[in-house]
Amino acid sequence: MSALLSQLPEEYLLDQYYLAFGFHSLRELDLKVIRADMLIERVTRLFAESRAFNPQVIDELRQYSAVRNFAKAMTEPDERNSVWVAAKHLADARNSVAHQLESPELEKSLTEFFKALEIPPGKNFENLETAVVRLSAQIASMKQMGILKKELCTRLYAQSQKK
Repeated sequence: MSALLSQLPEEYLLDQYYLAFGFHSLRELDLKVIRADMLIERVTRLFAESRAFNPQVIDELRQYSAVRNFAKAMTEPDERNSVWVAAKHLADARNSVAHQLESPELEKSLTEFFKALEIPPGKNFENLETAVVRLSAQIASMKQMGILKKELCTRLYAQSQKK
């Protein structure tokens, strides 16, 4: 049997190993990272739509990185740009989990995610949900402030035209 196995390509053996045991190594943290990234992508898309002059175009941006970069570009200098740094690190963590059977970069990306938000990660990244809620709230708050500024500018412009 050993002689037969030694003749098989290493890639084949690795594939068979992961087919047999790949789901056993899936952790709750992996699933939480994927869900967390989905939630942040959703609020980021809403932010981007609120800042775009033609919001329907945001739907055409299939890559989340393009939406995130647009949102970052539409962030005013006085707003918290660190949210986009945190969102990028979370997306990196998600990509590590989603595209690698073993994700050595996961811990590094999550550590940087927490660092960008200035939140202690906790033991085994137990504060992930808290960090995601805070990031989501910060992005949503920036969205609302932008909407209020637009409304104020529109009203002031309308008033100036009446005079």
